[in-house]
Amino acid sequence: MTCYAVNSGTLKNHISEQQLLHYQQFLDEKEQLIRRYHMQDVKLTLAELLPEIEVFLHYANKLANSKRYVNYSPLS
Repeated sequence: MTCYAVNSGTLKNHISEQQLLHYQQFLDEKEQLIRRYHMQDVKLTLAELLPEIEVFLHYANKLANSKRYVNYSPLS
């Protein structure tokens, strides 16, 4: 099977309404798959980052609650 890029105006002149409907369904399904796999990728990345974020928050809270913490402002 060989596929070629087609101008959509030319495409509409040479195929039936049923074929256009199938083509639009194909485009819709393609977009759904792209969104689904993008979301899976985002979820995996977030799952990998969560443990590091939790460690950071632990130490940030520890520092904020420490008596050695000084409210430092570089502008003062």
